[in-house]
Amino acid sequence: PARASAKVTRQVSDQLAKLAKSLEAAGHRPEAVAAFLTRCLFSMFAEDVGLLPRDADGQGAFARLLRQWRDQPDTLRQMLGILWADMDRGGFSAALADQVHRFNGKLFKGAGTDGYVLPLTRAQIDDLLDAARPCPACDPGRKRVAPGTRPAQHRTMRELTCPSPFGPLTIGESDGRIAALRWGGDAGDESELLDEAARQLADYFDGSRKAFDLPIGYRPGLQGQVMRAMVAIPFGETRTYGDLSKALGFPAQAIGQACGANPVPIIVPCHRILGASGLGGFSAPGGVETKVALLRHEGAASLLI
Repeated sequence: PARASAKVTRQVSDQLAKLAKSLEAAGHRPEAVAAFLTRCLFSMFAEDVGLLPRDADGQGAFARLLRQWRDQPDTLRQMLGILWADMDRGGFSAALADQVHRFNGKLFKGAGTDGYVLPLTRAQIDDLLDAARPCPACDPGRKRVAPGTRPAQHRTMRELTCPSPFGPLTIGESDGRIAALRWGGDAGDESELLDEAARQLADYFDGSRKAFDLPIGYRPGLQGQVMRAMVAIPFGETRTYGDLSKALGFPAQAIGQACGANPVPIIVPCHRILGASGLGGFSAPGGVETKVALLRHEGAASLLI
């Protein structure tokens, strides 16, 4: 592991040095930058050698978080904080909806303190994604791509952007299933499934569709269970985090974090999940205002009173 870690360090040093300069230029203390990037580097190493879970496509958990929340840097910052705090104590991580090992030492201690997770721009997240390519020394069957290059196979999803009342929405397809929906974007990939998903979204927004009929790429573990539970909630109805907690047998806080990490909002209707005494959060740029608008569109506004 020490030799593999050294190899990873050499291969990503240019990216991390560039990122360090960028973060320091943004006003962050050099000590905070160094600690933050060390946590990032160790997370890359941990996923390379299998100490962090991989999904069915072989994508590591840390890189998956970077890709999933690239266009929502504030959410990514919260998710990294959750992941690293969970790596410090071990057990179930709501950021991944999966179990993580407990990592000894002090590297991941101090969650919630100033500088534990530094705010990143999209360009800085891209630098981390460049650095997080797989390491061949850790897994001979996987080839680390030279830093700065972006070959087609690095992109694991085909994406299509379509209009909506809330601005552009980008749908992601992987292995014949809808695997992501993100706010914003400008993608033009073509496939029958992406075209069908865009049509169904248009029907949903014009009021002619109440349920989606699309193959969903459900995540493993609790995340997938929560996604299926959300899909089962009928149009115009809502549930609470406590309702799902009782149905699935997990704490309401874990349910809420899994809802917040939903990779396919709207199609997998996390907007139909409310807090016991409030609206709860929502991942859209408009936050709870978008959540309320979706519920009003479905005729569920009376449930908000």
